[in-house]
Amino acid sequence: MRALILLALPALAMVAACGKAKLSLPDDSVDRAATCAAVNATAARAGTTNVSAPLTLEQQGNALHYAMLAGAETPEFAQDKAAAVVKRMGEVADSVTAGKWQGLVQPCAEAYPATRIQDPKLPTDALQAELGCFMLADFLNGAMARQPAYSEELSTYFQLKGKLDPKIASLMAKRGIHSPEAKQSEQRKALSEVVKLGPPVPVLKACAANYG
Repeated sequence: MRALILLALPALAMVAACGKAKLSLPDDSVDRAATCAAVNATAARAGTTNVSAPLTLEQQGNALHYAMLAGAETPEFAQDKAAAVVKRMGEVADSVTAGKWQGLVQPCAEAYPATRIQDPKLPTDALQAELGCFMLADFLNGAMARQPAYSEELSTYFQLKGKLDPKIASLMAKRGIHSPEAKQSEQRKALSEVVKLGPPVPVLKACAANYG
């Protein structure tokens, strides 16, 4: 899955803003998430003066958020569905940027309200919050690891994982979560919940403020 993310997101980051054909949101959840991701990346690029400059990590995370939300439609995060969205992003990018993508900004906001959360709040349950932060940091590090422009910022979240790891292990042991299968299930559940709290980077900033 991460390999797909690494391949697709840089392509989205380079799209330019122009519009001719009228667009509408697809009914299919994978196509819809991919379309909104492309709209988001196009809008971010349209707001820059240098189209060759990389988007910020937060902007990249904002586009990736749609794939993550698609994976979070089930109680346990579905990596295959998120990967399908990432793959589809690259396939729809050209048609989105060649159309009237501006008209999809509001429909995408309404379809994915979590993408508009500006002040995310972490769960009150310690395990859910700490494990969610760990999994989100792991996901974003894996997605962006090969892009040097983000290495310094990503290192903060990589270090956050190290601080959270022993705390999570202790909490799982106290709650009787011992088998690898049970731990993996908890990880998928936590990731499914944390992506609904808001865009990845703002959520991780809240995580760093609490646990960094």
